[in-house]
Amino acid sequence: AQSAVDVVRRCATKLEACLDEADGWDESRRRECGQALVIMRDNLANADVATGRILSIIASLKNFARLDEAEHQCVDVHEGLESTLTLMNADFVGRIRIDRHYGDLPQVECNPSQLNQVFRILLKNAADAIEEEGVIEVVTTHRHDRIQIQIADDGRGIEPERLARLFDFGFSAGGTRV
Repeated sequence: AQSAVDVVRRCATKLEACLDEADGWDESRRRECGQALVIMRDNLANADVATGRILSIIASLKNFARLDEAEHQCVDVHEGLESTLTLMNADFVGRIRIDRHYGDLPQVECNPSQLNQVFRILLKNAADAIEEEGVIEVVTTHRHDRIQIQIADDGRGIEPERLARLFDFGFSAGGTRV
């Protein structure tokens, strides 16, 4: 996609040069072609933005899944959080603000794919708990050779009668299975 946009951009530049050199065209025809080139340039700018977003999502998917990597390895927890947040953006946009408070963390040896799945489940539950607009706060700290990751929301919370099932497999605050 990116190379196709590049080709169209080069063609637009050539068309502009041809238009500047064109003799015998009346002002109306020149203006019409100029407007078409402006529209083409605007669409190219939109395609650039869309291509950038696609590349970012692809990078986040690769980071999130880590299918081509060793099972256990040293990873940057913040990178995993950011990949998960990027992939879940549609769940948040226009409705939920994400407040990040990241501490200085060392790399952690873990299964990054599984860790990212945990982030996804926690963030999904937090988003589901927020009925309209709200905030999810992600805090990371490092103390005494341990890291701590807190994900909190300002949503409705879990009913007291459901708290006993909190750690049951598939439990979700929203009542749906994850």
